Amino acid sequence: MPSPSTTPATALEDVSPQSMRLSTGPIIVATDGMADSDAAITAAHLLGTRTGAPVQVVSALEPIVIPSFGSDFAPIAADVYAPRRAAQREAIHEQLRRLLSPSTECPVTLIDGDPASVLAKAAHDRQARLLILGRGRHRLMDRLLLGETVLRVLQLADVPVLAAEPGMAALPRRVVIAIDFSPYSVYAARVALSIVDPGAALSFVHVAPRTEQLAPGLERLAEPSESLQTAFERVRREIGAEQMSVEYVTLRGTPGDALVDFVTSRNADLVVSGTHGYGFFNRLILGSVATHLVRGAPCSVLAVPGSAAARAATREHVGRGRTRSAPSTQWSKTLAEFSRRNASRQCTIEIDDTALGAQVQGHALPFVGGAFDHHGNEVQLMFGASGLSGRYLSHVVPGVSGIELLADADGRDRALRVATESGSTLVTFTD
Repeated sequence: MPSPSTTPATALEDVSPQSMRLSTGPIIVATDGMADSDAAITAAHLLGTRTGAPVQVVSALEPIVIPSFGSDFAPIAADVYAPRRAAQREAIHEQLRRLLSPSTECPVTLIDGDPASVLAKAAHDRQARLLILGRGRHRLMDRLLLGETVLRVLQLADVPVLAAEPGMAALPRRVVIAIDFSPYSVYAARVALSIVDPGAALSFVHVAPRTEQLAPGLERLAEPSESLQTAFERVRREIGAEQMSVEYVTLRGTPGDALVDFVTSRNADLVVSGTHGYGFFNRLILGSVATHLVRGAPCSVLAVPGSAAARAATREHVGRGRTRSAPSTQWSKTLAEFSRRNASRQCTIEIDDTALGAQVQGHALPFVGGAFDHHGNEVQLMFGASGLSGRYLSHVVPGVSGIELLADADGRDRALRVATESGSTLVTFTD
């Protein structure tokens, strides 16, 4: 079986969202001890009490780079970091004493490195159920920079990320959930239900594309169409919200702008979005929807990366399927047979590097095939580019240390993992 840090992302289409297992790991909260992250500490305590999950504090100690003539940087003596490390640790403990009761235990870990990379990797390695950051900066430029940090974390993380708004003193009760009816957005809604107040009022909001030139601003349709009503009801059943107060809202316009306007009009406590959704009506994309929400929503934002949903689906598949490691002497034959079985299937390719985290490189790519070059000890993966007849995209994985196949309970291939010393490359089928 793959280790937790290299679990392959798995197709979601044949896993029912209600069966996808939410992580039972800890809640990771990010702080540097400054007041800007107070909301994250408070939110972590509230959600730890709500879920029973342990709370762990992770803080990144950014490296010092001193420019010097003739080189990009000069080495920094270890004793320079010691006072910074001690001061940051003391600031964090003081923050915890200020915000939490003396009996509350939160282990604190300081890790050297870029904050986004440090946080994403820590959450991944600990199989966290949630990663929480604060949104405490009030000046426009600081707010934008903090938003970029959150977005950077989202690009690297494969766990749900909560950006907590200042003043969060209770579990969210007015919750807006962006729905595009894909497994990704349904899974995001399931995650949301695990962290909101049990009596919360939910708004399922779908943004339909504008089909004609209309006046700018928020445009709500009178009632969802019959097909949308049925789809909304299905989502409500799948996430187990039958006993909760739920309204169905359909908007027209640009998804990010429409959602921010709606959230503002409702004075919502929390807005929720998946970040790699594919739906039969609309597509929620990290670059458009999550960016708008992180930068512009006047409330806390829960963003659930598609890789988090994929990991949940993987847990479900592994529980009912099987993973097979190919012996090195059979890598060429294994890849040739794998290619014949799966040619033309739609897939996602994800690069998982121990230093940078997991990053999706492409979605909905037709798989052409893979081959192993034993002379160079590398695997070449090929993907057909839509509309480019006879031409392909290729990705070379050097320094191969292992090849694993993940199949579902029916024996159909679900994913290919090519392992290296620095991480792995994952090909996940989405059909």
